[in-house]
Amino acid sequence: MTQWDPQQYQRFSRERSRPFFDLVARVPDDRVRSVADLGCGPGDLTHTLLTRWPEATVFGVDNSPDMLAAAARLPASPHLQFVEADLATWQPDRPFDCIVSNAALQWLPNHASLFKQLVGLLAPGGVLAVQMPRNFDEPAHRLLAEVVTQEPWASAVGSWRERYFGETPTWYVETLHGLELEVDGWETIYYHLLA
Repeated sequence: MTQWDPQQYQRFSRERSRPFFDLVARVPDDRVRSVADLGCGPGDLTHTLLTRWPEATVFGVDNSPDMLAAAARLPASPHLQFVEADLATWQPDRPFDCIVSNAALQWLPNHASLFKQLVGLLAPGGVLAVQMPRNFDEPAHRLLAEVVTQEPWASAVGSWRERYFGETPTWYVETLHGLELEVDGWETIYYHLLA
């Protein structure tokens, strides 16, 4: 299992949060009484869903004990729960009006079965809002791929490849439409100047 460091993860929280807020802004406000944030990480973005839908019960789901420990330090709310679970196999005891996932599902394989399973977790009229980075051809990733082939990193890292299980945008539109969802899909490039 990949180890996630909450402090390192939050180092670029402003840059990481923008896609989340852009995604959630597109979700209609009506009928949202239950929300799941899949791959919630340290929970700070999950916590903002309480403001967006104050009457809703919000579940943050992640498989990292370290991330969930960071989430446990957030202000408590009777409407907010964090659950340790594998996103690929999690079986909640209720359907959700909204399932949000920001930069998490690209780490999981078998998207045909995964997305079918997620759609099955929606209440009638529910919304599946997913954001997945598709930036592995961008300069930072190309440079990383080049650096790990050079010493001393090649010996330290060994065989390495970026693990990304995402499909093309067209695949998601067609697959979700085939699962009888109305699809609103878009692709955005965020430009960040990072030290």
